Amino acid sequence: YMDSEGRLFLHYDGFDLQYIVALAADDGRTLWKKDRDIDYGTDNGDQKKAFCTPTVITVDGKPQLISATSKAVIAYEPATGEEIWRVLYDEFSATGQPFYDGRVLYVNSGFGKAHLLAIDPRGHGDVSDSHVHWIAAKGIGSKPSQVLHDGLIFNVHDAGVASCLDASDGSEVWSERLGGQFSASPLIADGKLYMFDHDGSGFVIEPGREYKLIAKNKLDDGCMASPVPLSDSLLIRTRTALYRIKP
Repeated sequence: YMDSEGRLFLHYDGFDLQYIVALAADDGRTLWKKDRDIDYGTDNGDQKKAFCTPTVITVDGKPQLISATSKAVIAYEPATGEEIWRVLYDEFSATGQPFYDGRVLYVNSGFGKAHLLAIDPRGHGDVSDSHVHWIAAKGIGSKPSQVLHDGLIFNVHDAGVASCLDASDGSEVWSERLGGQFSASPLIADGKLYMFDHDGSGFVIEPGREYKLIAKNKLDDGCMASPVPLSDSLLIRTRTALYRIKP
Protein backbone atom coordinates (compact mmCIF):
# COMPACT_ATOMS: atom_id res chain seq x y z
CA TYR A 1 0.00 0.00 0.00
CA MET A 2 1.34 3.48 -0.89
CA ASP A 3 0.07 6.60 0.88
CA SER A 4 -0.10 10.22 -0.31
CA GLU A 5 3.31 10.94 1.26
CA GLY A 6 5.07 8.53 -1.09
CA ARG A 7 5.58 5.82 1.53
CA LEU A 8 5.18 2.19 0.50
CA PHE A 9 4.04 -0.07 3.35
CA LEU A 10 4.73 -3.80 3.30
CA HIS A 11 4.40 -6.46 5.91
CA TYR A 12 5.97 -9.88 6.02
CA ASP A 13 4.30 -12.44 8.21
CA GLY A 14 5.93 -15.75 7.43
CA PHE A 15 6.97 -18.95 9.13
CA ASP A 16 10.10 -17.55 10.79
CA LEU A 17 9.90 -13.73 10.46
CA GLN A 18 7.12 -11.25 11.13
CA TYR A 19 7.59 -7.51 10.57
CA ILE A 20 6.21 -4.39 8.88
CA VAL A 21 8.34 -1.95 6.92
CA ALA A 22 7.95 1.46 5.26
CA LEU A 23 9.91 2.18 2.07
CA ALA A 24 10.36 5.39 0.12
CA ALA A 25 8.49 4.83 -3.13
CA ASP A 26 10.93 6.92 -5.18
CA ASP A 27 14.13 5.03 -4.42
CA GLY A 28 13.20 2.06 -2.19
CA ARG A 29 15.18 3.15 0.87
CA THR A 30 13.95 1.85 4.22
CA LEU A 31 12.26 4.56 6.28
CA TRP A 32 11.52 2.32 9.26
CA LYS A 33 11.03 -1.32 10.14
CA LYS A 34 9.24 -2.86 13.11
CA ASP A 35 9.29 -6.48 14.19
CA ARG A 36 5.95 -7.88 15.31
CA ASP A 37 5.57 -7.94 19.08
CA ILE A 38 2.86 -10.57 19.39
CA ASP A 39 2.46 -13.54 21.69
CA TYR A 40 1.31 -16.15 19.16
CA GLY A 41 0.93 -18.78 21.86
CA THR A 42 2.57 -21.43 19.68
CA ASP A 43 5.78 -22.37 17.87
CA ASN A 44 3.79 -23.47 14.82
CA GLY A 45 4.93 -21.16 12.02
CA ASP A 46 1.67 -21.61 10.10
CA GLN A 47 -0.09 -19.87 12.99
CA LYS A 48 2.12 -16.79 12.47
CA LYS A 49 1.35 -16.14 8.79
CA ALA A 50 -0.81 -13.40 7.29
CA PHE A 51 -1.55 -12.28 3.74
CA CYS A 52 -3.76 -9.18 3.71
CA THR A 53 -2.73 -5.75 2.43
CA PRO A 54 -2.17 -2.97 5.00
CA THR A 55 -4.13 0.25 4.57
CA VAL A 56 -4.06 3.83 5.85
CA ILE A 57 -7.13 5.47 7.39
CA THR A 58 -7.68 8.94 8.85
CA VAL A 59 -8.90 9.12 12.45
CA ASP A 60 -9.69 12.55 13.91
CA GLY A 61 -7.53 14.14 11.24
CA LYS A 62 -4.51 11.90 11.83
CA PRO A 63 -3.39 8.93 9.68
CA GLN A 64 -3.19 5.38 11.02
CA LEU A 65 -1.52 2.48 9.25
CA ILE A 66 -3.74 -0.57 9.80
CA SER A 67 -2.08 -3.97 9.54
CA ALA A 68 -4.12 -7.11 10.22
CA THR A 69 -1.92 -10.08 10.99
CA SER A 70 -2.12 -13.41 12.79
CA LYS A 71 -3.62 -13.10 16.28
CA ALA A 72 -3.95 -9.30 16.14
CA VAL A 73 -4.68 -6.15 14.16
CA ILE A 74 -2.26 -3.32 14.91
CA ALA A 75 -2.45 0.41 14.12
CA TYR A 76 0.88 2.19 13.55
CA GLU A 77 2.01 5.78 13.08
CA PRO A 78 2.77 5.86 9.33
CA ALA A 79 5.67 8.29 9.75
CA THR A 80 7.54 6.41 12.50
CA GLY A 81 6.13 2.89 12.84
CA GLU A 82 5.25 3.46 16.50
CA GLU A 83 2.29 1.38 17.63
CA ILE A 84 -0.93 3.27 18.41
CA TRP A 85 -3.29 0.46 19.41
CA ARG A 86 -3.96 -3.23 18.92
CA VAL A 87 -6.86 -5.68 19.12
CA LEU A 88 -6.12 -9.35 19.77
CA TYR A 89 -8.02 -12.36 18.41
CA ASP A 90 -7.50 -16.11 18.12
CA GLU A 91 -7.35 -16.55 14.34
CA PHE A 92 -4.38 -16.53 11.94
CA SER A 93 -3.53 -16.11 8.23
CA ALA A 94 -5.58 -12.93 7.90
CA THR A 95 -6.39 -12.35 4.23
CA GLY A 96 -9.33 -9.93 3.92
CA GLN A 97 -8.42 -6.24 3.75
CA PRO A 98 -9.69 -4.05 6.62
CA PHE A 99 -12.19 -1.35 5.62
CA TYR A 100 -13.34 1.86 7.29
CA ASP A 101 -16.54 3.91 7.17
CA GLY A 102 -15.09 7.05 8.74
CA ARG A 103 -16.04 6.01 12.28
CA VAL A 104 -15.65 2.25 12.60
CA LEU A 105 -12.90 -0.05 11.31
CA TYR A 106 -13.96 -3.54 10.19
CA VAL A 107 -11.36 -6.33 10.37
CA ASN A 108 -11.51 -9.95 9.22
CA SER A 109 -9.51 -12.20 11.58
CA GLY A 110 -8.79 -14.94 8.99
CA PHE A 111 -8.41 -18.70 9.60
CA GLY A 112 -9.39 -21.14 11.30
CA LYS A 113 -12.96 -19.75 11.69
CA ALA A 114 -13.09 -16.16 10.52
CA HIS A 115 -14.66 -13.44 12.64
CA LEU A 116 -15.52 -9.92 11.53
CA LEU A 117 -14.70 -7.31 14.18
CA ALA A 118 -16.08 -3.76 14.32
CA ILE A 119 -13.47 -1.62 16.08
CA ASP A 120 -13.40 1.99 17.27
CA PRO A 121 -9.91 3.13 16.15
CA ARG A 122 -9.77 6.00 18.68
CA GLY A 123 -7.74 4.21 21.30
CA HIS A 124 -4.24 3.56 22.61
CA GLY A 125 -2.57 0.37 23.73
CA ASP A 126 -4.37 -2.95 23.92
CA VAL A 127 -8.03 -2.04 23.33
CA SER A 128 -9.30 -5.59 22.83
CA ASP A 129 -11.73 -5.31 25.77
CA SER A 130 -12.75 -1.68 25.36
CA HIS A 131 -13.01 -0.67 21.69
CA VAL A 132 -14.63 -3.64 19.91
CA HIS A 133 -18.25 -2.74 19.17
CA TRP A 134 -19.31 -6.17 17.94
CA ILE A 135 -17.98 -9.47 16.54
CA ALA A 136 -19.78 -11.49 13.86
CA ALA A 137 -18.80 -15.16 13.66
CA LYS A 138 -21.46 -16.81 11.48
CA GLY A 139 -20.56 -17.52 7.87
CA ILE A 140 -17.70 -15.00 7.53
CA GLY A 141 -15.41 -15.75 4.59
CA SER A 142 -11.74 -16.37 5.41
CA LYS A 143 -10.27 -15.59 1.96
CA PRO A 144 -12.69 -13.10 0.34
CA SER A 145 -12.74 -9.57 1.71
CA GLN A 146 -16.07 -8.05 2.71
CA VAL A 147 -17.54 -4.92 1.10
CA LEU A 148 -19.49 -2.06 2.74
CA HIS A 149 -22.37 -0.28 1.00
CA ASP A 150 -25.12 1.96 2.40
CA GLY A 151 -24.71 0.70 5.96
CA LEU A 152 -24.65 -2.95 4.89
CA ILE A 153 -21.73 -5.37 4.75
CA PHE A 154 -21.79 -7.97 1.98
CA ASN A 155 -19.88 -11.19 2.54
CA VAL A 156 -19.35 -14.55 0.89
CA HIS A 157 -18.04 -17.58 2.75
CA ASP A 158 -15.37 -19.71 1.10
CA ALA A 159 -17.90 -22.57 0.94
CA GLY A 160 -20.43 -20.57 -1.10
CA VAL A 161 -22.89 -18.90 1.28
CA ALA A 162 -23.48 -15.21 0.61
CA SER A 163 -24.77 -12.97 3.38
CA CYS A 164 -25.56 -9.40 4.29
CA LEU A 165 -24.88 -7.88 7.72
CA ASP A 166 -26.11 -4.68 9.29
CA ALA A 167 -22.95 -2.59 9.83
CA SER A 168 -24.38 -0.98 12.96
CA ASP A 169 -24.50 -4.15 15.05
CA GLY A 170 -23.28 -7.09 12.91
CA SER A 171 -26.69 -8.74 12.80
CA GLU A 172 -27.53 -10.90 9.79
CA VAL A 173 -29.94 -9.28 7.32
CA TRP A 174 -30.06 -12.15 4.83
CA SER A 175 -28.19 -15.31 3.89
CA GLU A 176 -28.31 -17.29 0.65
CA ARG A 177 -26.49 -20.45 -0.44
CA LEU A 178 -24.89 -19.89 -3.85
CA GLY A 179 -22.93 -23.15 -3.95
CA GLY A 180 -19.38 -23.56 -5.17
CA GLN A 181 -16.14 -22.35 -3.61
CA PHE A 182 -15.07 -18.70 -3.35
CA SER A 183 -11.72 -16.92 -3.04
CA ALA A 184 -12.38 -13.73 -5.06
CA SER A 185 -13.72 -10.80 -3.07
CA PRO A 186 -17.19 -9.37 -3.71
CA LEU A 187 -17.30 -6.11 -5.66
CA ILE A 188 -19.91 -3.36 -5.87
CA ALA A 189 -19.83 -1.39 -9.12
CA ASP A 190 -22.50 0.53 -11.03
CA GLY A 191 -25.00 -0.20 -8.25
CA LYS A 192 -24.59 -3.97 -8.48
CA LEU A 193 -22.91 -6.59 -6.29
CA TYR A 194 -20.68 -9.09 -8.14
CA MET A 195 -19.40 -12.44 -6.82
CA PHE A 196 -17.33 -14.97 -8.80
CA ASP A 197 -16.58 -18.57 -7.78
CA HIS A 198 -13.91 -21.17 -8.52
CA ASP A 199 -16.03 -22.83 -11.23
CA GLY A 200 -16.59 -19.71 -13.32
CA SER A 201 -20.07 -18.77 -12.11
CA GLY A 202 -20.64 -15.04 -11.76
CA PHE A 203 -23.50 -13.80 -9.60
CA VAL A 204 -24.95 -10.31 -10.08
CA ILE A 205 -26.99 -9.28 -7.03
CA GLU A 206 -28.91 -6.16 -6.06
CA PRO A 207 -27.09 -4.80 -2.97
CA GLY A 208 -29.95 -4.27 -0.53
CA ARG A 209 -31.69 -5.60 2.56
CA GLU A 210 -33.30 -8.43 0.56
CA TYR A 211 -31.51 -11.02 -1.55
CA LYS A 212 -32.32 -10.30 -5.21
CA LEU A 213 -30.39 -12.17 -7.89
CA ILE A 214 -30.22 -10.10 -11.08
CA ALA A 215 -28.27 -12.57 -13.21
CA LYS A 216 -26.01 -15.61 -13.08
CA ASN A 217 -23.41 -16.03 -15.79
CA LYS A 218 -20.86 -18.74 -16.60
CA LEU A 219 -17.26 -18.31 -17.73
CA ASP A 220 -15.19 -21.12 -19.20
CA ASP A 221 -12.97 -21.34 -16.14
CA GLY A 222 -13.03 -20.32 -12.50
CA CYS A 223 -11.97 -17.17 -10.66
CA MET A 224 -9.49 -16.98 -7.81
CA ALA A 225 -8.63 -13.29 -8.30
CA SER A 226 -11.01 -10.47 -7.44
CA PRO A 227 -12.64 -8.52 -10.31
CA VAL A 228 -11.43 -4.99 -11.12
CA PRO A 229 -13.87 -2.19 -12.07
CA LEU A 230 -13.12 0.14 -14.98
CA SER A 231 -15.17 3.18 -15.98
CA ASP A 232 -17.49 1.19 -18.23
CA SER A 233 -16.64 -2.49 -17.70
CA LEU A 234 -15.15 -5.18 -15.47
CA LEU A 235 -11.80 -6.94 -15.74
CA ILE A 236 -12.16 -10.57 -14.67
CA ARG A 237 -9.20 -12.95 -14.50
CA THR A 238 -9.91 -16.66 -14.52
CA ARG A 239 -7.32 -19.42 -14.25
CA THR A 240 -6.77 -19.37 -18.01
CA ALA A 241 -7.91 -16.01 -19.43
CA LEU A 242 -8.45 -12.32 -18.81
CA TYR A 243 -11.88 -10.94 -19.72
CA ARG A 244 -13.12 -7.40 -20.15
CA ILE A 245 -16.90 -7.46 -19.84
CA LYS A 246 -19.16 -4.50 -20.63
CA PRO A 247 -22.85 -4.27 -19.63
